[in-house]
Amino acid sequence: MRIVIGITNEICFLHTKENIIHGNLASSNILLDEQNNPKIVDVGLSRLMITAGNTNVIAIAGMLGYCASELSKIKNASTKTDVYSLGVIILELLTGKSPSEATGGLDLPQWVAFIVKEEWTNKMFDVELMRDAPNISDELLIH
Repeated sequence: MRIVIGITNEICFLHTKENIIHGNLASSNILLDEQNNPKIVDVGLSRLMITAGNTNVIAIAGMLGYCASELSKIKNASTKTDVYSLGVIILELLTGKSPSEATGGLDLPQWVAFIVKEEWTNKMFDVELMRDAPNISDELLIH
């Protein structure tokens, strides 16, 4: 939870206080310090790439599973693309699955939606997460 809250606070800070959009938020761009506090890296690189003439930043992120298909039509990053990517990172942490890891032909967000719809919700959580905190599935399902 501390990692998710830390990433969320950093994205909120970037968007509201610094008026910066990350543009390529992915778990590979999140580093943890000695106390497992998250640090977002590669901040502002999407601006440099767009300035240099590469307007396909979102398409690159989308190929890795971090961008909603409806947002991949947008050529510029936005707060919406960052928030969607944050949601995918949270799903990664909860499920232990990579966003590009196809499960039954579905990407990670589609797979989670399918599991929730079928009410197999306990099966979507990462085994390691469940072992470390046995009651966490009940708490997560409530929220």
